[in-house]
Amino acid sequence: MSASDTSFSSSLFETLTGDAPGNVKELSDTAAKHEPGSFLRHVGSLSMTKLADGLIDPKLVLSWLMQAVGAPAALVSWLVPVREAGSLLPQLFTAPHVRKMPQRKWAWAAGSMIQGLAAAAIVVIALTMQGMAAGLAMLAALGVLAIARSLSSVSYKTCWARPWTARGVVRRPASRRAFLRPG
Repeated sequence: MSASDTSFSSSLFETLTGDAPGNVKELSDTAAKHEPGSFLRHVGSLSMTKLADGLIDPKLVLSWLMQAVGAPAALVSWLVPVREAGSLLPQLFTAPHVRKMPQRKWAWAAGSMIQGLAAAAIVVIALTMQGMAAGLAMLAALGVLAIARSLSSVSYKTCWARPWTARGVVRRPASRRAFLRPG
């Protein structure tokens, strides 16, 4: 990375966060040096994920796509439940394992890669298959995408909670009871 790239990413990081790079005491010097670039890559990745979520929206885009390939209407009704249940239920099983990982970024990266492959599979299915087979294959790919999304979501939440808590942006409750107390 050249000096101009470093100064641009540091300047953009400071503008977006309102904080100077390397201002977190928990970060090593090496991590602090790479923080602006990592932050910008992360923002770019999340932006692309949101774009992909819009393109693979089960309520609009996938229902239209399934209709276009001639899948039965009964399969279209399963799109939202598969997506929602597939992204929430696996967190019960993956969260404890992800929390034990020393570097959770690999769980996030693996989940993101699997999501991309599943989205690509939906495109390939739409281009090459028709009818009931296409509908079932799209539901299966959507299920894989949702499970991978669950893995990414758990690792994302646990990876980013610590640095922002250390910055004072998010305040950690003194106890679990304080966290659950209303108001």
